[in-house]
Amino acid sequence: MRKITLAVVVAMAASLFVTMAPSVSGAVEKRFSVFCDFSHSRRQDPIVAPGPHRRSEHEHVFFGNRSTSSDSSYRSMRKASTSCRLRQDTAGYWVPALIDRAGREVKPHGALVYYRSVGALADKNIRAFPKDFRMISDDYHFHCGEDRNSSPVPVDCSNVSRSKLLKMTVVFPSCWNGRRLDSKDHMSHVAFPTGKGCPKTHPVELPRLAIIAMFQVQDARGYTVSSGDPSSTHADFWNTWRQKTLRNLVQRCLGRGVDELCGQVGS
Repeated sequence: MRKITLAVVVAMAASLFVTMAPSVSGAVEKRFSVFCDFSHSRRQDPIVAPGPHRRSEHEHVFFGNRSTSSDSSYRSMRKASTSCRLRQDTAGYWVPALIDRAGREVKPHGALVYYRSVGALADKNIRAFPKDFRMISDDYHFHCGEDRNSSPVPVDCSNVSRSKLLKMTVVFPSCWNGRRLDSKDHMSHVAFPTGKGCPKTHPVELPRLAIIAMFQVQDARGYTVSSGDPSSTHADFWNTWRQKTLRNLVQRCLGRGVDELCGQVGS
């Protein structure tokens, strides 16, 4: 397969991401992103199935924090190294493994992680995720190369110009109830904004996080994910950033009164 440079990957993913979510006419999208290499693959999930040596129901591929496992703690994660190009991003990001037609796991190329302020939240006082914050999202789609079309299943990228990269994108809610760092279902403490902003039940505006996991495959038709049918695609986020750096980036790049256009950090 033809080798694809990181610079091309980042540029294409950035251009595609603009179309991922609706925006308000005239609103300027504010964002920063971090590229994270693939770290490891394990049948573990410290959010859904925490505990020493506890196994998850399916395999996950991990980006960012290199120590993420079922027995991880906030303290252990903070002490670990990261696969992200910004060394202060020691957060944990993970998605189900991509499985080819022969039942084999596909090794990821890496992931681009976006933190954005857009749409109804584009001029709000965005807060950084609090430390030890955790959440899961199942708002996903697949796409490839420069193709702006999205699909609920893995697609054929062989005819897309410049790149054969399949991308699995998961977008997270950006409104928080302001009380719990997690919830029983790992979703109900957060909510997606409406056209008017965050609902009253979840009034705290957070960055709109998205994880774009990339795989160097061409025709991915018939591929699935380790959690089952492609409709089970999801992603997990555990905020174990160096918190001061995260707060500074959110303050500098997102929210009310910000006029600096931030791009990829740490590259």
